[in-house]
Amino acid sequence: MRYALPLHDTCTLSPASPLWQAAAMSNRFAFVFFALICGSLAFDWLNNEALVIIFLGQRLLDLIAWIAFWR
Repeated sequence: MRYALPLHDTCTLSPASPLWQAAAMSNRFAFVFFALICGSLAFDWLNNEALVIIFLGQRLLDLIAWIAFWR
């Protein structure tokens, strides 16, 4: 039994615009995102004595050291 080949090539990418042009951030979304991050940091600072900020900072420094090692 023979299989029919498709008429067009399915392996090529579609001629879409580049990723850096396709996904633009609006000013409203940027402001909401900024407010969400600031609110989360303020909530952690006031209710958790900034333990999450300190933990994430330590993990970021560990990641930087790990990446510097493999460089």
